[in-house]
Order: sequence, then structure tokens, then C-alpha cells
Amino acid sequence: MKGKHLNPIPKLEKVSLNISSITVECYVWKPRKTSYFAGYIEFKGQYRIGSAGINDAKYIHWKINEFCDLTFPEPILGLIVDLTQLDYSYGDDLEIFPERLISRNLPIKVLVQTDSLGIFDKILDKNILTDSREVAFDQIENFLQKYNL
Repeated sequence: MKGKHLNPIPKLEKVSLNISSITVECYVWKPRKTSYFAGYIEFKGQYRIGSAGINDAKYIHWKINEFCDLTFPEPILGLIVDLTQLDYSYGDDLEIFPERLISRNLPIKVLVQTDSLGIFDKILDKNILTDSREVAFDQIENFLQKYNL
């Protein structure tokens, strides 16, 4: 712009969105007798204790929503969140509910170790918790077999 004084561009500081040491793996499958896809997302690693885990909670929430927002080649309509390999003691900010599935009342199951049920039932709805992979897959598949778009 001629004749107008512009402020200099400020010095930018690079930041990383790799805010957690927790790892994630994602899978999809087609439940029996359906044309739909469902998802399985597995978290592994150490969830930092209390407020130190705020970035771990955000990372988990972001990854779940990112996974549920993508298509493989269609959106997933049910989800299993596997926390069996997540070392979690406590932290109030753990939020595993993907907006896209919750807004449509689609099924979610959270898989945890048997000895961790007491920890997770303080922060998550007991109806979505299970310590059995078979139960988790069965409940997602049964729901989707009855589901009509």
C-alpha cells in the first residue's frame, strides 16, 4: 500500500500440536447384516495425573472427533473406545464423546480393564463402560442392525 505505514510482521513462535505422549490406532469394520461402518479407536500410554493431564484429555478428545468426522468410505455410525492400555489414575477432563455420534444418538462403548471400572465409572456413564471386547462389539453391532437412516 503506497503511502500508508504498515506495522512490521511480528516474530512468530512455532508451536506443536503433539501435546501428548499417548498413542492412538484407529480401525473400522462393517458390522454383520448391515451396510454401515463402525469404528474402533485404541489409546495407549500414560495419562498424566490430575490437571497435568489436561493436554492428554484434549488429545484424546481431538483424536476421537477427528476419527468420527472422517469417512472410510462412509462415516462411522458406532464407536468402541479402547482404554485398556491407557494408564489412567484420575483427571476430570477426560471427554470421549464424539459430537457427531452423540448428536445422532449413535452407540458408543468404552472398553476398560476390569480393575479400572471403578475409576472410569466416576467420570463416564456406567451404561457405556464394559470390560469385555465381545460385549462391546456385540452391542454396537446389535444397535446398528436395528438402525435405520
